[in-house]
Amino acid sequence: MKKYFMLLFFIFGFLFLFDVNANASVSTHQEVVEIVEKANAKIDDEIEKAIEKAEKLDDQDKKYDEKLDKIIVLLLDKTYDISSKTIENLEKDGIEAECYHQLVIIGDRMVYVDPIRVHSW
Repeated sequence: MKKYFMLLFFIFGFLFLFDVNANASVSTHQEVVEIVEKANAKIDDEIEKAIEKAEKLDDQDKKYDEKLDKIIVLLLDKTYDISSKTIENLEKDGIEAECYHQLVIIGDRMVYVDPIRVHSW
């Protein structure tokens, strides 16, 4: 009788262990999605700010190209910082994420920024 009791105890313990791990991976997946969505939202905000700044520029101004260059460089620096820090933090947890290029038009120029997508976990 003790053998059957111990066997049932181990079976239920084993099933409980797998159930907890299954729930942990779902919450981990949700956390990863939230982290990536938050970073991509920050990147989208920076894109919107750059577009608004570029729209305010006068294209007849002699320094139009210089000012537009500054806006674009600032945008690329900020989006790179956001994506690289997020990817580094995800890699610490064993999650592979990567940047992909998204075409954005700033002023009269086409610029590729780098939002994030999860590759595997």
